[in-house]
Amino acid sequence: MGYLISHFKGKYRILCPYNQYNQFSRDLKGNFEEIDCYIKCANKVTISYYGKGILEAYVPSIGKGRNILRAIEEDGMSNKITKKFETDAEVIIRFPAKEMAQFEKYFKPLTSGAGISPFSTKNLPKTDYIIEEDKLEEYRNVISKLGYETPIGIAHLTNNFIKSLATKRNPWEKIKADMQMKGLRGKEYIDEIGQWNQYIKFLKENIKCSD
Repeated sequence: MGYLISHFKGKYRILCPYNQYNQFSRDLKGNFEEIDCYIKCANKVTISYYGKGILEAYVPSIGKGRNILRAIEEDGMSNKITKKFETDAEVIIRFPAKEMAQFEKYFKPLTSGAGISPFSTKNLPKTDYIIEEDKLEEYRNVISKLGYETPIGIAHLTNNFIKSLATKRNPWEKIKADMQMKGLRGKEYIDEIGQWNQYIKFLKENIKCSD
């Protein structure tokens, strides 16, 4: 398990880069590549693991970076910095991972979503896909009959319908990859591939409501 995930998951929001196909990097064994994960902070600042117990904060602004360094110096924390340097557009600050709690106030790491896996599809961009209102109205009418006592939730039913579309030529893994690449959620994807009517029929049959 990567250093950031093993030490800070559940405390800070950890993210991982994805490629142009909305897929996370994997190593030669097919496992998620954790080395590029980073802690998301305010003002587009990121904190990554540099190695040997050292964290590296990337500040994409000379002004903000210098202000942070000034605040650190004023608090008498400069001796905690192992290395600092700047380019024409950014400031890099390295410090011991064990001092992360002391550096929180300077970098402001996000805590919302701290429990979300860095490789969750929740972290992938979503397309602003619009389903026609008459279709949504039909959908709402159907799911309104799904009572609280029904053991199978609507999300589970939607997932089951999409899985039912899998064939030898178009397997489930390929369908999931297509959804990720297009940045679409369940029912958005169903509508985009022209399966909306079949989806509504599937819901009616499984919720056991009449037309």
